[in-house]
Amino acid sequence: CVIDRKVREAALDDAQLASMQSLTALAVRILEGRQRDARLTDYLGIASDWIWEQDDQFRFTYLSRSASDNGIRIGDFLGKSRWDAACGNGESAQFWADHRRALEAHEPFRDLRFRWFDGDRERIYSISGRPVSSQDGTFLGYRGSARDVSDEELARREVEYMAHHDPLTGLANRTAFEQRVADAFRRWEEEGSASTLFLLDI
Repeated sequence: CVIDRKVREAALDDAQLASMQSLTALAVRILEGRQRDARLTDYLGIASDWIWEQDDQFRFTYLSRSASDNGIRIGDFLGKSRWDAACGNGESAQFWADHRRALEAHEPFRDLRFRWFDGDRERIYSISGRPVSSQDGTFLGYRGSARDVSDEELARREVEYMAHHDPLTGLANRTAFEQRVADAFRRWEEEGSASTLFLLDI
């Protein structure tokens, strides 16, 4: 029935029927798995976000194809940690040291933003990830997603600049002044320092 073209006259016994049902279920699972894999590959190929995975030493083992469409050279990251590949390119060593401490504590993270210079172009990426463990609780690494938020971040910076600067002169406006004075007084109060505000009307 499985490999022969001849019709068998004898009916299948219960054990043979069970084997056939088992084989059929296995074939269906394999076909469904291939369809799922093909759909996932299609989604990853057209998504603007990209998927990444790291091992238990925080080295990249996988980045989806979309990463290269967003200024990431995949070969520069595979086999390296995020801080080894990106440190000195936009963010300080302290920024990455803080991120590394969070990963070593196996903490999930969301919307961690960092700068990356793709030649002369500044890009801002947002990354999110969570730790992955085996069934026995062994830490295996991290899995997550990332996206390019450069346009969004640059628009936010422009709005923030406009809110705190005079459009004609580019000088800090009253809102910026009040915010800086409030920050200074709060800092001096925490330090127990004496403070004076001197206003000169021109």
